[in-house]
Amino acid sequence: MGIKDRLSDESDLGVHPDGAGYPLAVDFGLELSGRNARWSFEAAGIRIRYGTGRRTHALLREFGEVFVPNEALAGVTLTEKRRPSLDLRLRPRAEPVLAVAAGGLPDGAEPYRLTLDSAQQDLAGYYASEIEDRVAVNPDSEVPAPRFLVRLPPPPLTAKGFDGTVAFDGRVLTMRWGIQAHRSKRKVGSAVYPVERLRDIEWVCPEYGGYGHLRVATDDTNTAVRPKPALDLAAVVLYGATAALSVACAVRVAMDDVVSTPAALLGTDLPPSASSPAEPSSPPMSPRGAVDVDEIFQTIRKLGDLRDAGLLSDEQFEEKKAELLGRI
Repeated sequence: MGIKDRLSDESDLGVHPDGAGYPLAVDFGLELSGRNARWSFEAAGIRIRYGTGRRTHALLREFGEVFVPNEALAGVTLTEKRRPSLDLRLRPRAEPVLAVAAGGLPDGAEPYRLTLDSAQQDLAGYYASEIEDRVAVNPDSEVPAPRFLVRLPPPPLTAKGFDGTVAFDGRVLTMRWGIQAHRSKRKVGSAVYPVERLRDIEWVCPEYGGYGHLRVATDDTNTAVRPKPALDLAAVVLYGATAALSVACAVRVAMDDVVSTPAALLGTDLPPSASSPAEPSSPPMSPRGAVDVDEIFQTIRKLGDLRDAGLLSDEQFEEKKAELLGRI
């Protein structure tokens, strides 16, 4: 498949529906499809849609989609080899995935890497310049972010582990034990942790043929002496491809929001059953259907540059141009 074909190809790539926590999708046609994901360059940032096939690591398929706003970008690295790749460099403390994984992601599960084909080398260079242009206009690109900026799939989220199921509704993390759980866990039935009572979350990726875990700690937890995850009511044992990373990240984001929220607004006096999902801390979204005319004309000029460079056919350019002008 050539470069021009891959500009509009969407096979093997899953599309996560827009929902709370995501800025409104305004796709003006600037996108780069790779082997593991598709990057759509929108006015407010880069929307990464991970593939649904075997080329994409199961941990990334679990997310489906993430949104990286321009203010979270700090740079990009273009690796030139048989299969070139683009790696986003983000501001310190701007994203939760790498923070939760703490260096424990396996090869191929890098969330901000786009793996390309050899024929896309020139195209990758063009988009690397596009990213650098966005970074250049942000004076805080090297400054630690005051909060998580990258937007992940919002709660409610559920993941099945080896000895139970973990669910997070935005305010409460619930661990329900299954038949594989130790009898001490099955006797309890479930463990419920309101997010405002959590002080730490630990995620360990399951090794190939081995086990991992998702474990939380509260103020009452003795972190110096803890039982093994299989015996810990605050831990779900993980095994296999589905590793609850998206749940762990959603909890970590909610914990960060709690720290920056006045205690009077948390409703800590409510029992867990009365808790409601927290409002996502996403930026206001534009009204559906609203367009930025200047952004459209700027995008048409960029598409013209791709055509002039031989990376876009005349037919593809005219099709994209007509589509964009039709939005005005």
